[in-house]
Amino acid sequence: MLFKYQHLFDPNVLSRAHGLAIPPNFKVKSQEDHQLEVDYLGPSTYTMSIHFEKEFIVKMKCSCPFQGPCKHLAAYFLLLDEEYFKEMKGR
Repeated sequence: MLFKYQHLFDPNVLSRAHGLAIPPNFKVKSQEDHQLEVDYLGPSTYTMSIHFEKEFIVKMKCSCPFQGPCKHLAAYFLLLDEEYFKEMKGR
């Protein structure tokens, strides 16, 4: 796992994120030492910004109208999570 993220999301948000956690839904726009900018390419396009230090998320935001950590951010972290990939392959 690259980031420790589960504690940042409401369980309902994480649950809704599973349906969005597909690689074609995301495009990395830029990646610097401690920042990622990613587009979610679903029915609507949203830009996400993630700032991190080592494996800890320092700040994150999404341009969607949801207030707080949203399903788009959660879905992206699920994609980065090696354990999630192993679980999906086992189904």
